[in-house]
Amino acid sequence: MKKYLFLLSLLMLASCSKEPSQTPLEAPSEPSIDTQASSQAQAPWLENIHYIVLDQPASETPQVQEFFSFWCPHCHNFEPIVALIKDQLDAGTAFKKVHVDFMGFTSKEIQQSASQAMLIADYMGNEDVINSAIFDHIHVEKKEIAGLADIEPLFLANQVSAQDFATAQASPELAALVQEHSDTFTQYRSNIQSVPTFIVNGKYQVKFTQEMDINDMVNLIAWLTTQ
Repeated sequence: MKKYLFLLSLLMLASCSKEPSQTPLEAPSEPSIDTQASSQAQAPWLENIHYIVLDQPASETPQVQEFFSFWCPHCHNFEPIVALIKDQLDAGTAFKKVHVDFMGFTSKEIQQSASQAMLIADYMGNEDVINSAIFDHIHVEKKEIAGLADIEPLFLANQVSAQDFATAQASPELAALVQEHSDTFTQYRSNIQSVPTFIVNGKYQVKFTQEMDINDMVNLIAWLTTQ
């Protein structure tokens, strides 16, 4: 248990900045959420300690945005907690991933190809499966990505035909998703210094602190969606 808590405390505060990390962390296995057991469930979340208010317009509807990179080992390790966050959100609250392209692990163009792959998967309705496959390709199988051609086989291995992939890639709807993604990244670029970073309702940037546990992290984000 002590080892698990130690790894968790490191994971919560870990992030990837522009330079690659040399010491990726091990992810805690199968975390669970108990909103009644949170050490801070009854405590107020404080501005400038647990979140900061950005000079950005609030979203029209509740949403959580995770700014991340497929190349960031901490983003990969954070995926089980992301799943818990999604499960805790109300049905009307959207969860959106925004893939950044400023990491030092590879070129901007290659990172943008991964963004496109994520959006193709989103358009096709299998974003979670493909995102997981891309993460595993990089961090588990230790394989490189040089462009979209290296990611297409991951779609084909997950019940997507080459024809359907090509059709989705050429669709006007995908072009609109790519433009929306680019606009969102540009809008918040100055606020994102490292990943993963969570922004709630368009204006609340989450800050995880040392004393927080998984319950606190999930509850904080869920609470911010109501603000």
